[in-house]
Formats: sequence, C-alpha cells, structure tokens
Amino acid sequence: MYAFLSRREGTAAIEFAIIAPVFLTMFFGVIVMGIGIWSTSILNQVAAESARCLALAGPACTELPTDCSSAAETCFVTSLADIRGLPGLTVSDISIESDVSIGAAVSTRVTLTRPFTLLGYTMTLSGSASYPNN
Repeated sequence: MYAFLSRREGTAAIEFAIIAPVFLTMFFGVIVMGIGIWSTSILNQVAAESARCLALAGPACTELPTDCSSAAETCFVTSLADIRGLPGLTVSDISIESDVSIGAAVSTRVTLTRPFTLLGYTMTLSGSASYPNN
C-alpha cells in the first residue's frame, strides 16, 4: 500500500485538471469584460461626436441620407457607430435631446444604450455626452 501512495507519476495531470477550469474561466472572463469596457468606450465616443455635430448643426448629421428611413440625426448616430465598430444600434437605443439646460448653457445631449450579455446575464451599457448649442 505504501508503494502505491508514494508514487508521483500523474500528479502534474491532476494538478492541471484542478487548476485549468479556474484559470480558463478567469481568462475568458477578462476577455469578455474587456469587450464590455471597449463597447462602453465606443458608446461614449459616438455620443460625444454626435452631440457635437448636432449642437453645431453640421450638414453631415442633419441631412437625411438616401438609404435611411428614420430621422437624419438618428441615421447619423447609427452610421457613426457602425464606422466605429459597434454595429446594430437601433432607434430605441438612441436618445437625442436638443434643448437640455446644463447650468446657464443650453446643450444637446445624446444618450446611447446597448444590451450586453456576460455569462448568461444581460446588462445595459450606456454612453452619454452633451455639447453646448450654437
């Protein structure tokens, strides 16, 4: 019996079998959370660019493209999100408020939301930005 218990063959495989699931779960969790943080960053960037363009009434964001069926502003935001690598924003994900009072300034506020699923749990990511109107 002692000879059987004192053998060391296969201990590395057993240790790997114990540690590997924990390590792989942490590894893929870090990757998925990184994607979530990146998506939030892109939402904030798109909201900031959109708020600035809409507040300044730039022609790129106020003229209706030929292939768009909703408002020009909404089409601008969705196309900008597509360009930045975050496709699939819908009209219900976009909130544009053109006359928001922030202190003494009147600003345009753009708020974007997007569902994000992490290990079966769905959370809502959001980005928001304001820019003073002309």
